[in-house]
Amino acid sequence: MDSDEDRVPKNEQELIQRAYELSTALKGRPDLLRSSPISPEVLDNLLTAYANAHENLIVSKARLERAKTKAYEALVTFMEWAGAQELAEENFPGDDQDTAAGAPGRPGPLKVVAINQRAVTLRWAEPRDGGAPTAYLVQSRARALREGWTTVVATDEMEVVLENQENGVELEYWVFAVNKAGHGPATDIVRMVL
Repeated sequence: MDSDEDRVPKNEQELIQRAYELSTALKGRPDLLRSSPISPEVLDNLLTAYANAHENLIVSKARLERAKTKAYEALVTFMEWAGAQELAEENFPGDDQDTAAGAPGRPGPLKVVAINQRAVTLRWAEPRDGGAPTAYLVQSRARALREGWTTVVATDEMEVVLENQENGVELEYWVFAVNKAGHGPATDIVRMVL
């Protein structure tokens, strides 16, 4: 016979789904309601509070990523301008090695390492040549539209989880590395439909 601990789902999503199911089942069984340690109304209120908090967390993470991306894009624009203006190194502090080696090379192969209904995890390797990267820009577009690329995230990591991606649309992604000398060539494109 299963213990109570064995019957409780370990996965957060499964646990929430099971709580909703139990709440609905309890509402249909007045005979069990009297002995329940928590009323369905209290459980529903707790689940609603959880769902709202979880949604707010996702929105906050998305806002943080957008702000970070905008900051990196502004930095790249400034670095390109600074390079064009040939500013003196003392006015643009940083690692001399980046400028001496130039812009970073092409990052290693872009791979999809995880995918679900609304998120995709991408991974790539550090460029083998060129200057040392200070950031990586991950860009995407809907393949059917063939419009310009949009920077979805800027990161200093070589793996990123992109949440809230559009379902049912073939999306294309690529990554390129940047440093104060500029940006290198993008990776090959990966395509997928969530």
